[in-house]
Amino acid sequence: MAGRFGLCMLAWLGVTLGTAERAAAEVRQARNRPGIFEVGEPILISREGLRREMDRNNTLREYIDLYGWPDYAEVQQTVVQEPLAPYEVRVYYLQRNQEYAFTRANISPNFTGFGIRKYEGLIAPETVDRLLTARAAMEAQAPPPEPAAAAAEPAPPAVPEQPAATEPSSAPAEDPVPAEAESPPVAAGVTGEAVAP
Repeated sequence: MAGRFGLCMLAWLGVTLGTAERAAAEVRQARNRPGIFEVGEPILISREGLRREMDRNNTLREYIDLYGWPDYAEVQQTVVQEPLAPYEVRVYYLQRNQEYAFTRANISPNFTGFGIRKYEGLIAPETVDRLLTARAAMEAQAPPPEPAAAAAEPAPPAVPEQPAATEPSSAPAEDPVPAEAESPPVAAGVTGEAVAP
């Protein structure tokens, strides 16, 4: 019995140490930011996801309202530092080479949406590479765009079809339209003129 108990404890200890080792491998110090520890990999968020975060973080909302939508946005989990939220929303402006990190502060149940800008700095070259690679992977997984309705419809015939020949009738023949008055139909956009909707 003592042997089984010892084996079980040894197995439990091995599993516990293995789990702790993996968890420690996922936690790393943020680049150029002492005291900030990242947990896992960052996750790109869509414009809709960023809008939801803006609704919850007044500083993030005010910054984007003032300076415009970022090129990329992501969420990075961080080690909890009370009273801050356990994650940051990072926004990237590639043309300005600027990165900003925002988080929420849980001050009081009655005072929600209070945000803090935790970081402002240059984007590291490896971060730009990661963002561009992630975007290319997302675009590769996206379904192909729907063809335009105009492209899906067959083009009208260039020359109007002539009605089938009928037997001559006793009605008097009408004067034919002079040749110079006839003009063949032109496909939209061929002449360069604007086409009315």
